[in-house]
Amino acid sequence: MPDFDTRKPQEQNAPNEPRTGLVVNKLRTTLLASRLRTLLIGGGIRLFVVAVPVGLLIYSLSNHTDPRFDSLSNHADPWSACAADRGSQQPFVLSYAADIWTMDIDGSNRQQLTATGEVEGSTVVEAQPAWSPNHKWIAFYRSHYVTTSGSAEPEGQSGIYVMNADGSCQTKLVGGDASDPTWSPDGTKIAFSKPRPGYLSSIYVMNADGSGDPKRVTTKYLARDANPAWSPDGKKIAFERTNHIYVTRACCELGPTQQLTSGHGKDSYPSWSPDGTELAFTHSDLDVDGLTVLNTDIYKIDADGSGETRLTHTNSSKHPEYAPVWSPSGDRLAFIEGDVSGRGSVSSTIYLMEFDGSQPTVVARAPEIPYGIVLDWG
Repeated sequence: MPDFDTRKPQEQNAPNEPRTGLVVNKLRTTLLASRLRTLLIGGGIRLFVVAVPVGLLIYSLSNHTDPRFDSLSNHADPWSACAADRGSQQPFVLSYAADIWTMDIDGSNRQQLTATGEVEGSTVVEAQPAWSPNHKWIAFYRSHYVTTSGSAEPEGQSGIYVMNADGSCQTKLVGGDASDPTWSPDGTKIAFSKPRPGYLSSIYVMNADGSGDPKRVTTKYLARDANPAWSPDGKKIAFERTNHIYVTRACCELGPTQQLTSGHGKDSYPSWSPDGTELAFTHSDLDVDGLTVLNTDIYKIDADGSGETRLTHTNSSKHPEYAPVWSPSGDRLAFIEGDVSGRGSVSSTIYLMEFDGSQPTVVARAPEIPYGIVLDWG
């Protein structure tokens, strides 16, 4: 098990500063031998971001493709035949070093759910975990690539999977490089992004049991829509479109969209507050040419696009603060602070802070690894 560490909290944030003229340049996603979403942090260095929850139970790759369940008729509880009672809830689920883990919010009780890596010339990466509303299941993205003559070719096992909260009963729901899963509040649907020709992508919604055909809810001829986040009332989906954060209706195919952020920079990773009144997100300031990231911080904005506020104050491209998630009670936010070395590796520190950006405290520090961390909070 990797040796997480702790360190002193960062210095107290400066008072909240509203940022005007914000532009939303979506933190673009590429995969390092596995289509992991990346956050550009300048200077040719890429910070690889994923997600958050889990407990220690290691499975061999032979367990990664369990057959689809025989009975999935109960949409409100589609994996009832597989689900085990987790007992005490572990609120964080995360992707770390190409596997999925769970961890208590004080950094203790770290448990590994998946075991991947290089196997007979293949690379398996499991990332972007998302808790189901009842915390019994985790949806996640798996990329499975085989390296041939120096080039990576996708295997048929790539796509979105669901597993029990202890890592068992892993079931593929949709393939075709679908990624970025997020659950509807009632647990009956999963939204995700899927590529289109020409390095484009759209947001889709499917039944959480994998039945029926996915419904495409966003469209634009030259759009790159990704990283959906379902609103707490189930009516809207926030997502990234190139350089901005948008919202669309969850109910309707190819419905209208509303742009929330604007200005000069890159905005990504929207996260709804539990009451649905605000969204936290990651913002990167760019130079005048829009090519170099100057710093990356956490912001929040009202659900109608007003009241944008800066919560963290990095002032350095080497220490990006990114991927915020709200606590279930809405009074705190968790986020990641990266520490980018000259070799392109990343060590990451998990922080908690108050909803207004005050009192940042360290939860845990992960040693230098080729992939960063992103959280989901149950």
